[in-house]
Amino acid sequence: MILTHSASVSTRGDLPVTAGLQTVFKVAEEIKEELGHERIEPLHLMAGIIREESGLLSNELQAVGITQDSVMAKLREDPRGTGE
Repeated sequence: MILTHSASVSTRGDLPVTAGLQTVFKVAEEIKEELGHERIEPLHLMAGIIREESGLLSNELQAVGITQDSVMAKLREDPRGTGE
């Protein structure tokens, strides 16, 4: 199935942001600041997702062995926080 732009689908405006997503962004920002990184990168968001323990994705990441400690260790060894 190929998705195409439709006049009935809005491409402008604010997307709804849940309380859980707000927490993920807040935690990612706090970690970025704590580690002195210039901007939020995917690993910062992943750390925020894991810390938001009520989320399904947090449980799935932890089930495959991706923990808060492992993500934070990767962020600490990467001076930019990119995970590269």
